[in-house]
Amino acid sequence: QAPWHRRKLFNWAIKCGERQFLRKLQGKKSCPWSTTMYQLADKLVLSKLRNILGGRVRFLPAAGARLDETITLFFLAVGINIKYGYGMTETCATVSCWQEQGYVLGSIGTPLPGIDVRIGEEDEIQVRGPIVMKGYFNNQEETDRVFAQDGWLCTGDAGKLDENGNLFITERLKDLMKTSNGKYIAPQMIEGTLGQDRFIEHVAVIADARKFVSALIVPSYDALEEYAKSINLKYHDRVELLRHSQIINMFEQRLKEMQKNFAHFDQVKRFTLLPNPFSMETGELTPTLKLRRKIIMQRYHNEIESMYQD
Repeated sequence: QAPWHRRKLFNWAIKCGERQFLRKLQGKKSCPWSTTMYQLADKLVLSKLRNILGGRVRFLPAAGARLDETITLFFLAVGINIKYGYGMTETCATVSCWQEQGYVLGSIGTPLPGIDVRIGEEDEIQVRGPIVMKGYFNNQEETDRVFAQDGWLCTGDAGKLDENGNLFITERLKDLMKTSNGKYIAPQMIEGTLGQDRFIEHVAVIADARKFVSALIVPSYDALEEYAKSINLKYHDRVELLRHSQIINMFEQRLKEMQKNFAHFDQVKRFTLLPNPFSMETGELTPTLKLRRKIIMQRYHNEIESMYQD
């Protein structure tokens, strides 16, 4: 771990970069003092971070999965031009992406010229335009399934459009979970937020046909064991560590803080800490490190059921 003065310099430089970027995004001019501070931060820290990526990166495209806003803002603060976009094989390429100015953090940009986007039933994103395929080769049944009656392509993604045409993606429709109370839960949004915590390695949300949201959490054991040492916590193995009231209370408080802006029905009400990590070898993760929910549900059936016992 870097000395405290280097960490302080790094954090100050990132904050300078964030302020500079946000002013530019909003079309505001920087005062001379802010400009000087940014130039100093760039010389001491930000330019060195860009050099790690070669120093001549024009832009970095991001697509394929949800990119957390804090990660996006970090790269933008460093001065790396992120181009966040949305598309699929059936649209041949990009449907929407961030423009040079005026985009909204958290969105996937505005539709490209000549492409129409609308929000259909169940908040499904639907697309029309010259980039949309004619259909699947020799598979009329599947073609009919993905096209609405008026010819719009049904993407299978849930989302929304704001008044300025910025597109936001919520979740794959097939991944949405419906509680027994009829509330739809977007698990990847919850998992993405909780997974930012330095004490959490993996998290799997449980909600389908349940009366509230719960979660299986694999702690980041390097961070957790370091924390246990710092508070002189004695334990024989990971199982005993995870059962300790101080560890459980610590996770409860951290989850409460991370979920304070969630809707009440989206909040994880109970959780179980797991002693063994998820991995490709044991089957819980795909080669692209996505959760295999069916396997996790089967393997941890008892742990899940115990969270719903009154």
